[in-house]
Amino acid sequence: MSAAGLPQIAAVKGSNTAGGADVSALADVSIIVHDQSTVSLAGPSRLRRAVRNLGPTGGRAGVVRM
Repeated sequence: MSAAGLPQIAAVKGSNTAGGADVSALADVSIIVHDQSTVSLAGPSRLRRAVRNLGPTGGRAGVVRM
């Protein structure tokens, strides 16, 4: 569809992780609900295993406010 010139639009209404995050990141336009939605490549448990120094809630590692 993108090759045909049709814009790709993504709506994020909650937690969007891994493959789902790719869809919203690669879209031409992403609509993301303020203070409700998240887009991340990995969840808190995977980050905790990788970094080993995050708190019990996953901390705020790599959080970016937009």
